[in-house]
Amino acid sequence: MPYAEVSKHLADASVGIVPYEESAGTHCAFVAKVVEYVASGLPTVCTPLKSIQRYFQNDPMVCFAKFDGADFGGKIVGWLDESPAVWQSRAPESARRVQAELDWKPLCRKAVDFVEKIYHGAKG
Repeated sequence: MPYAEVSKHLADASVGIVPYEESAGTHCAFVAKVVEYVASGLPTVCTPLKSIQRYFQNDPMVCFAKFDGADFGGKIVGWLDESPAVWQSRAPESARRVQAELDWKPLCRKAVDFVEKIYHGAKG
């Protein structure tokens, strides 16, 4: 779907899901869907991908489930059973963190800083 339409579709969602099977590739990938869901204030269920767990391990808007129907479905139902008032009170802080750290501008700044550090170290 076009990126400009993502927020329109997420507005009708109740829970974001990221059911990726574990593999060397998925453990290394940083799945943008999780970022989009959290930035939109959507509670999310994700399989335990190492890269995502490192960043979101303490985030109250993301819970991790095994890659099996019972556990994954149970975590989705857990979000649906929870009062929206509970997770809506936590959503703004999570969204602000994602915006401050994972939006393109701060990511590009980190990349430039990293390259400049390497460049100056090589000249040094």
